[in-house]
Amino acid sequence: MSPASKSKSKDKKAGKEHQKASSKPSGPANAGSGMPGSAYNPLSGTFHALEIVSTSSTSPQHANGRYQNIDETDDHLGCSLGAGVEADNDKREKTRQKNERKHQRQKERRVQELHERCSGYLMSRKLEALAQQLVVMGFSHEQATVALILNDGKVEESVSWLFEGGEDADKCRDKKLSGANLKIDISGELARMADMEIRYKCNKQEVERAVVASEGDLEKAAESLSELKLDPPAAS
Repeated sequence: MSPASKSKSKDKKAGKEHQKASSKPSGPANAGSGMPGSAYNPLSGTFHALEIVSTSSTSPQHANGRYQNIDETDDHLGCSLGAGVEADNDKREKTRQKNERKHQRQKERRVQELHERCSGYLMSRKLEALAQQLVVMGFSHEQATVALILNDGKVEESVSWLFEGGEDADKCRDKKLSGANLKIDISGELARMADMEIRYKCNKQEVERAVVASEGDLEKAAESLSELKLDPPAAS
């Protein structure tokens, strides 16, 4: 073979090696930059463009978004829990106030009932004492009682009503049993009770309870209060 033929053969071989080297994928070199590369397809004998997508630039954004979502979720949960606690506190406060009002109404009702019972005993006892005055005059106990009820416990008016004939026995009995409100002046008895509060250092309810226990007898009520203050019950 001539020297010229050998030289051409070497050049042809070098060209093929250069062509093979250029057909290798350029992806690794361009992976970080995201620039398109090329690769040789031996079946078709052509080069194909390859686009390497870099994920390094998008990862921080996704990470930041994920952290932001976590923060927003925590904030939402915190707000929800705070609102729930506040609602529970409001509910408990309303329940407490409702119970306080209920207990206050019950206390006021008991005080009013005690006062009415005390007044009832005082008026009944005074009515009995006034009726005895009319019985001494010759009237029956029933007539005297009805006359006093109809004349609000006034003795003179009751006597006049009886001397004038009054009403027949049946009508008197009906009126007595009709549940007419008893209106007897007990201002003197109430004044004595006020003195008992000062003397025995009691409040009004304590005196009224003593009067109710003695069924309107102020003397017995005073004795019970005196014993209570001199010998108070032992604390349990």
